[in-house]
Amino acid sequence: MKVNAMLSVACVAGVLLAVPGCTVDKTKEGNLPDVEVKGKTELPEYDVKPADVDVSTTTKQVTVPKVDVNMPPHSDQTPAPADSDK
Repeated sequence: MKVNAMLSVACVAGVLLAVPGCTVDKTKEGNLPDVEVKGKTELPEYDVKPADVDVSTTTKQVTVPKVDVNMPPHSDQTPAPADSDK
């Protein structure tokens, strides 16, 4: 279940990052309906305080494991030794 939640968050984040890269072309003209508003209208007021975000970098040293890949030989080749760096 935890993996599904993480996968869902990753998918949503991917979509949100991809949206600004979209191109939108208007394919049909539109119009608004005729409306009549009577009385005094008041719009709500909001006091928006953006989050205080501190962005920094940290250098970390990470040990990367050595990966050993043994590919099957082609019909005209002999297999390379497993410890070879070819």
